[in-house]
Amino acid sequence: MTRRPFPLAVPTELRPYILDFHWALELLHALDLPAVSLQVADLADHLDLPFWAYDGRPFQLTPHQVAAITGHKDLREIELYAAEFNREVAARQAMASLEKRTASK
Repeated sequence: MTRRPFPLAVPTELRPYILDFHWALELLHALDLPAVSLQVADLADHLDLPFWAYDGRPFQLTPHQVAAITGHKDLREIELYAAEFNREVAARQAMASLEKRTASK
């Protein structure tokens, strides 16, 4: 199997969490690995890592930053509204691109 490198520059603080290559999801799911229970508090530090993209650039926002801006109570709410926000940004960018094309004709 050929390893395909991960195409983005990963920030230093995310390198322990993001692999430097793409993996085959079906092979990953086929592994016989033990289930491990964790307390949510054990993962609290992840909320300060910039996993989310902003303005078309990856690794810009942390869940805590989004929560501070939006006032959402939990990660589920943050993810829901972050997805909506990203769609809105993409739509604005697409409209701006169309307007440029129309103006240049």
